[in-house]
Amino acid sequence: MVVVSLAACWIKNGDDLDDNDYVGDQDSEILGENEEIDDWYEDPLDYIYGKMSFTLEDLDDIDEYRFPASYRYVVYGWDEAWVLGSWEYVYPEDVSQRLLLPIYENMEKRELISSVVDHDRINTIVSITLQNWEIYSVKFINDPETLKYVGASLNTQTGTILYTFNY
Repeated sequence: MVVVSLAACWIKNGDDLDDNDYVGDQDSEILGENEEIDDWYEDPLDYIYGKMSFTLEDLDDIDEYRFPASYRYVVYGWDEAWVLGSWEYVYPEDVSQRLLLPIYENMEKRELISSVVDHDRINTIVSITLQNWEIYSVKFINDPETLKYVGASLNTQTGTILYTFNY
């Protein structure tokens, strides 16, 4: 026979507290004099959670606040029925959040084509026009609970590049 005893104690009012038990002043030192605790925990992407589709501004904010650490990409050729290559890229510490994909470096403009929930992911298709006026289609896949990028696919004239993001 085994006897287990659990006990829980709590204080119903503050009368039983010593001055040494209060740690509220320590919190203000950590957060700063003018900072509220609620402000410190505020997620700048709160307005995006629960959305069924994204705008370009939403993607910009996700790039800024949920930027991945690296990605792995696989290149598939249209003429060949096999993989042309697979590589991994780690973003440098000082990378601009505007350079999620290498194609962004030569981007002149982008346009939102569609954004919908499909298979518990948010799929957003963006048309990207480069500085030389070539146009490419990119499909971004985001997890709606974390807003992180799961993957992306870029269709080119010669094939498709699939990206998988790591955080």
